[in-house]
Amino acid sequence: MTIKIHILNYLTFLNQAGIEKFKTSDIQNLSERSVRFAKGSGRRRLGSPSTYERTFRQLRQDGKIIVERKRGIKNEAEATWIIKEVK
Repeated sequence: MTIKIHILNYLTFLNQAGIEKFKTSDIQNLSERSVRFAKGSGRRRLGSPSTYERTFRQLRQDGKIIVERKRGIKNEAEATWIIKEVK
């Protein structure tokens, strides 16, 4: 499994479950859960939280996912996203 597929699977799951909102930290936390998908016998991750965030940004730019940033409280530390489409 790749980071890209892990993120797409997660967002597809949320979308199918009727959950339309998620936070940037939810994407970063996928890194913790990626240990079971990593190859080899060690307890390695597919990637760091920042790599997951970077891949999420790339998926948005490539049009693989369509999300809208929810307007939140001014100076909010992290973004809340609304899923529009997962391709």
